[in-house]
Amino acid sequence: MGVTDSKISGVIYNGGMFIGVLFGTFIFNKISRRAFLISNFLISAVLIGSLALIPGMNSNLQLGIFTIFAVILSSGLVLDYPYPTELFDIKVRGTGGRNSHHY
Repeated sequence: MGVTDSKISGVIYNGGMFIGVLFGTFIFNKISRRAFLISNFLISAVLIGSLALIPGMNSNLQLGIFTIFAVILSSGLVLDYPYPTELFDIKVRGTGGRNSHHY
C-alpha cells in the first residue's frame, strides 16, 4: 500500500482500531444488535473484498479503504461482551461451550 515505515502503518491501523471502538461504543444502543452485527460484517467484507479484487488501485486509496476497514471491524468488537449475555441463558453460558451430557 505504499507505506514503508512499519511504525507509521502500525499507528494508522491502531488509530483506526481505536476510532472504531469509540464509534462502536457510540452507536451501540442507537441501532439494533442484529443490524449492527450484520452491517459490520457486510461493510467489512465489501471493503476487504475491494482490496482483494481490484489490484491496480492507487496506494492512497488502498490505505484509506484499509483504514476504514479497521474502523468498521473494530467497531464490532463492542458487541463481544454484551451480545452473548443477551443471547444465551445463564445455564448455557455456565457450561463454557462444553457438552453438558455426562456419559
